[in-house]
Amino acid sequence: MLLAKQLSRPILVFCDSTAPKQLRESCNVLALFVKSDLLCSVLPAVLLTAGISGCSSVLKLLNGLIWVTLHVLVCVIIGVEEDRLVKPDRPIASGRITLDNAIHLHRGIVVVLLFFSARRHTLPLSTVYVLGTTVYNDGHLSRFWALKSIMTGFGIMMCSWGAAVCFACEIGHPSTMLMPHRFMPKISVTESGISKLDAEHSLSYYRPESPDGPWVL
Repeated sequence: MLLAKQLSRPILVFCDSTAPKQLRESCNVLALFVKSDLLCSVLPAVLLTAGISGCSSVLKLLNGLIWVTLHVLVCVIIGVEEDRLVKPDRPIASGRITLDNAIHLHRGIVVVLLFFSARRHTLPLSTVYVLGTTVYNDGHLSRFWALKSIMTGFGIMMCSWGAAVCFACEIGHPSTMLMPHRFMPKISVTESGISKLDAEHSLSYYRPESPDGPWVL
């Protein structure tokens, strides 16, 4: 009985404290970050790649979904300029969290992402993605509207590739990022169409009344 009380104490402390509220708030913040990219980035990358690769495992599908979501979060959390201009409901622009807290959150997500990728043999792919998105955000390249579609195409391509590896691999088994080579050409063709369709998404950044000029991104 004493052992049971000792083991249950952390759970009781968690329930009696503000931890559940903070956890819900953290989940809500993450959801707000990824909400607008769910339909145009996350689900297309996961579902199309799953369909092309013939993935029939729920576990692999879940792994691919988590992999893509983490990578999208890494890109959007510190996209401050873009949020300020056209996505004021996101946590930083709306004042739900400070920029310093967002930076700490971004670093934490990067650590989780790299660990998750290392377990699924996609660490080189994730490293290239993190470096690319960091240069895009920290270099304020979002000011150049022409780079938006290029960055979107890059992101969807990388996320689809990573999801394909998740669908083709077993966790903990030797693998390579080139395993899904037999259906990568099909994915490339599909993603070309998505990039063209996503150009419409870039048009949402047209702001003729902006003091910086009509094209602010």
